[in-house]
Amino acid sequence: MFWTALGAAVFMIVGRPALAAEWSITGFHADIEVNADASITVHETIAVDFGVAKRGIWRDIPFRYPADGSIVSVPINVQRLSLDGVPVPYETAVSGDARSIKIGDPDVTITGAHHYDLVYKAGAAVNFFDDHDELYWNVTGTEWEVPITRVTGTVALPAGVAASDVRTRCFTGQVGSRQQACATQAQPSGATFSSQDFVTVVVGWPTGVITKPADYDQLRAEADRPSASNLLSQFGVPWIVIFNLALPVLVAVALFFYWKRHGHDPQTEPRTTVVQYDPPDKLTPGEVGVLFDEKANPRDISAIIIDLAVRGYLSITEVRNERFLRFGRSTDYVLQRERDGVGDVSLQRHERTMLDALFADGPSVHPAPRKPRVLTRGGSGEVIPRCNHPEATAVKPWSWVHLSDLRGKLPAQVRDIADQLYQAAVVKGHFVARPDTVRKKFLVFGIVVSAIGAFVPFLFPGFLITGVLIVIFSRVMPKRTPRGVKALWHARGFKEYLEKAEKYRLQWQEQEHIFEQFLPFAMAFGVADKWSKAFADIAIQPPRWYHGTYDGGFNSLLLWSSLSSLHTQATQAFAPPAAQGSSGFGSGGFSGGGFGGGGGGSW
Repeated sequence: MFWTALGAAVFMIVGRPALAAEWSITGFHADIEVNADASITVHETIAVDFGVAKRGIWRDIPFRYPADGSIVSVPINVQRLSLDGVPVPYETAVSGDARSIKIGDPDVTITGAHHYDLVYKAGAAVNFFDDHDELYWNVTGTEWEVPITRVTGTVALPAGVAASDVRTRCFTGQVGSRQQACATQAQPSGATFSSQDFVTVVVGWPTGVITKPADYDQLRAEADRPSASNLLSQFGVPWIVIFNLALPVLVAVALFFYWKRHGHDPQTEPRTTVVQYDPPDKLTPGEVGVLFDEKANPRDISAIIIDLAVRGYLSITEVRNERFLRFGRSTDYVLQRERDGVGDVSLQRHERTMLDALFADGPSVHPAPRKPRVLTRGGSGEVIPRCNHPEATAVKPWSWVHLSDLRGKLPAQVRDIADQLYQAAVVKGHFVARPDTVRKKFLVFGIVVSAIGAFVPFLFPGFLITGVLIVIFSRVMPKRTPRGVKALWHARGFKEYLEKAEKYRLQWQEQEHIFEQFLPFAMAFGVADKWSKAFADIAIQPPRWYHGTYDGGFNSLLLWSSLSSLHTQATQAFAPPAAQGSSGFGSGGFSGGGFGGGGGGSW
């Protein structure tokens, strides 16, 4: 408080004289007309002298006031402005509890003596009492940059009020001052006043001269914001309806043409999907998933794990745990690292990140028999051999982890993997820009447009629909390159091959390990169930990288059923823990909320 008061005193002593040297107010005259609807029309003439080049002045006029524990509103509407009798550009805005008016041309500077004429209307400005009515009006305001040393003005009442029935009073100085260094004089149907300081006048007259209007209480309660009555009076119902209908239509047309130019994939010759028997451009399952649907989905992340297992980098062991009194079972999975992958050029960046994320914390800590190299298959007691993949190499004995122990621990790493997949889509020449970034820009823009409507109630439908349209278009805005389009057609043909595998059995029945080789791609496409069904009646060997329980013998559907459960648990490991909000009463609080004050000066 001390430093604030000291700063204010320094400004009063030093700052204002400096400003006074730049410009001064040489006269302030106000003609106030009291209207029959309890509003007033104010015509202010402000004479100034600019000692240095200025663009103009600004004027703040309060429209909200605290009174008896509540807020009273006196709406302010600017009607006209002029400089030396000629219309002058101006801008209005709300500044705290005041209507701020910025007067002047930003491209033009002026010096010397000039006068500004400002005309505005203040609604519901008259106070009604049992024995009299009155106008209690702060004529000049008290928050100017420079002093006002000459103030004059008049108050005009409706005709027929005798001078003897008009009561006057005035106050001068800063807010709260009771000084009366001013002069007032009652006249028939009005009064005059003068002062050499900031001035507030009080003029009273008998009841019955002005009838309290029906909307008086409503005006006094309104805040200065676009309301139904304001919009209706300014634009009318037809224009509001037209706007709400036209805005979404115009934006939809603009979005369509923008998509045609910046979001539509390059035109290629008309073609139908041709079945393909391998993935496009030697892409990994995760990369094919992003190419196909422009998103890094949880199923793409799970497909990366299975693909790494198929290629011998890790093995998966299914472990079933008996619950209390053997009522039900729970299934867990042990992931064991079989190859280090250091220096392996066949590993993509996102695959290396996945391996490092899965085994970052070392081994799981569980009681026996869950120990490295003595894991059992399905609780049967049979010792599970290490992966005997031809390319498997010796690894450290701690490189294993229970999938259940990873729950909620990998969201940051999975975000990195998704980020690397999106980057690869651009680096490998399949997309013009990252699909996630393009979608996010339009999504945020759509939300902002919808939120704008909340501040303009009658225009809310138009803004809301427009924002929704922008959000919808965000899904189709990512654009592929010509190479990306070619790869997409290849991916569609590969998907058809995996989805309708029984139809193309001759093409794959001679290939060894083709089921497990293409299973991760089928997962990325979302057709793993159909790919597995095609092999259900074919005798194939269990994969060397998966150790599970196959009651009644192994088949592809049993394997996919187990992997579906693994996908569910992996998704839980990838998901972030529940977010916690912050309270404004703790570290999340900040200064600067609420309403601020106005002011007046030059610019």
